[in-house]
Amino acid sequence: MLAALLPWRARAGRNIRRFAGCLLAGCPFLDDVLLAADELVVNALRHTKSGQMGGSFTVEVVRDGGLVAVSVTPANTPATEKGANSSIWPQKTALRC
Repeated sequence: MLAALLPWRARAGRNIRRFAGCLLAGCPFLDDVLLAADELVVNALRHTKSGQMGGSFTVEVVRDGGLVAVSVTPANTPATEKGANSSIWPQKTALRC
């Protein structure tokens, strides 16, 4: 498992695609993994304080044999955010690679 704590930036999606792309070089379904990771990052940026100046989020990428799991967790506590649903964080996806 590799994890990165990333600060908010306008190009956060691009940065996570590069991070995961380097880790998963040779994966035949890399485009699908990168699309899923990008969507999770966008959700964190749009729906939590991670998307505000000074916000951040953690991305974890786990490769185990032929499976890849990607998890995105906002650094802020969603339960303290107005209207946030703490039961949806962290957001995860698992794909075959």
